[in-house]
Amino acid sequence: MEVDYQFMVGGQWVAHPGNDGVSYNVHILDRDDPLTKGISDFTVVSEQYYMHVDPAVKVHATTPFPNAEGPYQTNGEVDMPVVWTKRWGVKEEYIITVWDMYLKS
Repeated sequence: MEVDYQFMVGGQWVAHPGNDGVSYNVHILDRDDPLTKGISDFTVVSEQYYMHVDPAVKVHATTPFPNAEGPYQTNGEVDMPVVWTKRWGVKEEYIITVWDMYLKS
């Protein structure tokens, strides 16, 4: 993948252990930020993406990632960023990695 693109979006998809149909919680970190104001924590059923994330991003939401089988197993449980903003030149990019989802009732 193009290096400039990776710096622009601030992250790189690595894997989705468990494939589709994983139920997981999304935790909103800053409820006063204009991007997340009025949004509460929620649960989705979808693919849970394991990402490599640029430390320069501002994280707005995370999901607890379990200790799943695979090469990342030694990392143990982590809080994986799923929503963040990244400064790119004079613009701020908004990234969300919660895809193909449906809200769990």
